[in-house]
Parts: sequence; structure tokens; C-alpha cells
Amino acid sequence: MADGEVAAFVAYARSGQRRLYRTAYLLCGDVEGAQDLTQTTLATLFQHWRKASR
Repeated sequence: MADGEVAAFVAYARSGQRRLYRTAYLLCGDVEGAQDLTQTTLATLFQHWRKASR
């Protein structure tokens, strides 16, 4: 992945991380679970970033 794509992902992740965490917390009701779900979601998104960012 090119540096520009990584920078775009980082910017996207930072801008939406709190909202994603809040949603994850509402889904599982647990701080650790919400953190894990947020991290897993962002890691999966990173793997598919080229396709998702189109």
C-alpha cells in the first residue's frame, strides 16, 4: 500500500474512531469488548482499504 493510502486510512480512522467505539460499546455493553471490536473492525478495514476507499 502506498504512503498516501496509509495516510488516508489513518486520517479516516482517527476521524471516526470515537463514533465506532461508541457504537461497539452499545452493541456489546462492555469496555474491553468495545475496544476489541473497534480494533478488529479497523484492522479489517485496513486490509481492504483500497477497495473500501473507492
